[in-house]
Amino acid sequence: MKEYTLTRDKVGRVIMPGADFPWADFQGADLGHADLRGACLDWANLRQADLHGADLRGADLHWTDLRGVNLRCADLRGAKLYWNDLRGADLIGADLRLAQIYWADLRGTDIRGASLHRVAWHCTDMRGIEKSWPLTNRYDYYMARRRYRV
Repeated sequence: MKEYTLTRDKVGRVIMPGADFPWADFQGADLGHADLRGACLDWANLRQADLHGADLRGADLHWTDLRGVNLRCADLRGAKLYWNDLRGADLIGADLRLAQIYWADLRGTDIRGASLHRVAWHCTDMRGIEKSWPLTNRYDYYMARRRYRV
């Protein structure tokens, strides 16, 4: 299996829809506004990477290290985030509609203004994000209290 390494580099706008980057090391990389639609980033290290405004629609992010990643205003519609560590990530204004977030750790993640319509959450640790939780109505509040114990 190939391994990709790109650490702390200024790569400009990356245009690689459908790219296959399993086990890639993008720690600290500047991937702002990258086009990674449908990319496979399984087991990748994106810790402290800058992915603001990136297009990750339909991307596979299984077992990906996303601690402290900047996903501000990123497009994650339909992305699959399974078994991810998102502690301290910045998801302000991110579009997560129809995303699947299973067995993820979101402790301390900032999701203010994120679009969370029809996100599939399962066994996700959301402790510590209650102040940024964009609850829009009483039903959302009830479901969040019931399912995520915020």
